[in-house]
Amino acid sequence: MLDKIQQIMRSNRPFIARALVSAVLWILLIVCFITSIRTNILTDVAIAHIKDKTVTPAQIDEERKACEAAKDFAQAWSTFDSDREAYARKLKNFGVITGYPEGIQRCNSISVISAKKVSDKKSLYRIVLKTEVSRLMTLTEDSPILPPNERIVERQKTENGEIITYWKDFEEVMEISVQVERDGEIKVLGTPVAKPKFDYSAADPKSLIGSTEVPEDFKTFAAQALSMYYEGQKMDNFVCPGVTINPVGGYTVEEVNITAFSRKDEAARAIAAVKLSAEGITHIEQSIVIEANKEERWLLVRVGSY
Repeated sequence: MLDKIQQIMRSNRPFIARALVSAVLWILLIVCFITSIRTNILTDVAIAHIKDKTVTPAQIDEERKACEAAKDFAQAWSTFDSDREAYARKLKNFGVITGYPEGIQRCNSISVISAKKVSDKKSLYRIVLKTEVSRLMTLTEDSPILPPNERIVERQKTENGEIITYWKDFEEVMEISVQVERDGEIKVLGTPVAKPKFDYSAADPKSLIGSTEVPEDFKTFAAQALSMYYEGQKMDNFVCPGVTINPVGGYTVEEVNITAFSRKDEAARAIAAVKLSAEGITHIEQSIVIEANKEERWLLVRVGSY
C-alpha cells in the first residue's frame, strides 16, 4: 500500500510541485493585498490627522480677524460716560442692543489671553480678553486712604466736607463670542461675559542659576557693562567677538548689585539687581541676567531675562 502511494506521488510530482508553488503564490498575493489595504488605511488616518492638526494661513487670518473684532467690541463696551446715545451708537455698530451702564469708565488697554474655535462649520470663536479700565470714583477728605494727586480730577467743597473725584484702576477678564461668516462678515454674539481672573506664578531666577562667591573683577565688569548698556553707549569693547548687543539708552544706572552667580570653566551666568532712573522717574529696579565668558578679561555673551 505504501509503495503504491509513493508510486502515485512520483508519477504526479510535477503536478504537486505546481500546486505547492501556486498555493504559495496565492498566499503571498493575499498577504500583499491585506498589507496594502492596511497601509492605505493607516495612510488615510495619518493624512486626516495631519490635516486636522495643521494650521493654514487662512485659519490664522480668520482667528486674527475674530480677535480684532473682539478687542474692538471690548473697547466700545468698556468705555462709557453719561452720553447714553453715543454709547448706544457704538454698540449698534456691532449689532448689540443692551441697557446703559451708570457711571464713567474708560478702557486703557486690552490683550487677548486665549482664542478657542468651538465650531468649524460656523467658525465660532470664544475669545478671552484681559482689560485694564479706569473708573471715576468719589470719596470724602476724611477717608483713611486718599488717592495720589495725579489721580485726582476735582476737589469740591460741600457743607459736609470736601468731595474728591479721582480715577481708580481695575483689571477685568471677559469672554466674547465671535462668528466669522464664509463671506468674511464678523458677528458679535451677545455681550461680554465676566470671567475669573488668572493667577500668575513666578520662579525666583536665583534658584535656577544658583549662587557662589562673586569675583571682584566680575562685579566691576558688570557695573561698567550695564552702565554702558542702559545709558546707550557703544559696547564693542564689552562683548565677545561675533556677538552683537545693542544698548538701550534713556536710563541712568544708580547701582548694580550681583544677587546670584554661577561659573563653569570660563563661562559665567549672573543676576544683577539694577537701580535705575530715567526722565520723569527717579527710581525703578530691574533684575537682569548676564552671561559672560572670560579669557583675558570678561566679555558679554548675552544680557536679558532668564
